Amino acid sequence: MTRALAAAAETFEQTLEELGVSERELGDPQELGRRAALLATADALWRKRVGPTFRRDHVQQLLGVGSRQAVSQLAKRHRLLALPRDEGMVFPAFQFSASGRPYDAMPAILAAFEEADVSPYTVASWFTTPQRLLGRVTPATWLRRGRDRERVVEAARRSAARLAH
Repeated sequence: MTRALAAAAETFEQTLEELGVSERELGDPQELGRRAALLATADALWRKRVGPTFRRDHVQQLLGVGSRQAVSQLAKRHRLLALPRDEGMVFPAFQFSASGRPYDAMPAILAAFEEADVSPYTVASWFTTPQRLLGRVTPATWLRRGRDRERVVEAARRSAARLAH
């Protein structure tokens, strides 16, 4: 075991002691270890899946809007995809073109998912999952390549319809 994992295991044990939890209460140690590893890596795996994100102040600068509240309003009006995080809202970079502007298909895509009443994390996952209608290309890649706007919007509508049921 590496030093880092050994330190993590030691800290895990110390934390259990501080919480007053006995080994007997925890159940199967292998299952506990699997669950702990999943929880410890969930955020890192999610960030890897979605890719880079921007903080609200970065989006404010990209768009040249006067306030962070203006960025929040764009998200509320479904012009931008925002993901809630402990450190505040973050905005996946895949929704912005090389010029720093949101892709023009974003409002229509987000509107399709709004009707399905799914979480923003579900929508972010959709953007990074290959879609059959797009020739097994992810919607994020489709937009970056400047492909047909109507096709990516239709892919969003179809996926949202499936998720709504």
